[in-house]
Amino acid sequence: MTPYPKSLFVAASLLLGAVAVTAAESKPSAPLNQDGSAKIPAELLLDEIKQTPYADRAALRAKLSVAETRMDDQMPEWEARKNSLPEKERIAAEADFKQLKRSREILRQKIDGVDMASAETWNSAKTDLYVVLLDTVQTYKKLRARFPA
Repeated sequence: MTPYPKSLFVAASLLLGAVAVTAAESKPSAPLNQDGSAKIPAELLLDEIKQTPYADRAALRAKLSVAETRMDDQMPEWEARKNSLPEKERIAAEADFKQLKRSREILRQKIDGVDMASAETWNSAKTDLYVVLLDTVQTYKKLRARFPA
């Protein structure tokens, strides 16, 4: 057996340690809100709405379509969870759920506004959409907080 210098083992272990650290550091973590909670997909979409230029509107519209489908698919589940709450909590959650449904309808209109926006009206349409989506996210979080974990 050939003896290896101690420095070779030290170098190898440092190199392997660096690879492990680099791999751990490169693993993307979930974006966080200011309060440290993980952002939900709609909050990530809020960031994209702000940053999307008119030229990239088709990609934004595709993401909005996926989000609309996801929300529409989850509404019956949220309603069932609301209905399964004890009476006192259910009454409070009912108001939040109705607001969420209203917000969803307004959101649909604002998404249509983005679809019809021209280069001149793009920033206004995005701002309108952003405000309504932000309201929808806040209403959803309020409702979700009423559900047991």
